[in-house]
Amino acid sequence: MITCADKGNSIVILPTHQYENKIQNFILNNFHTATTDATKTFQTQIRNTIKESTTLISKDCRWKYINVNPSPPLH
Repeated sequence: MITCADKGNSIVILPTHQYENKIQNFILNNFHTATTDATKTFQTQIRNTIKESTTLISKDCRWKYINVNPSPPLH
């Protein structure tokens, strides 16, 4: 398998099974299932930040940065 490295401007050459093992290890150790939906909390924080950023985002353009009715992936 030939692929780009995570960092830097280089390539990595390694056996396919080793690459697949690294992917599986990353998925198993770095993700977890949430028991509650935090979308509403995050959306409130984002909206408040946009509202407070008056020098960066004009009042007329705020709507461009707000996602209407966001929802998390189903499964």
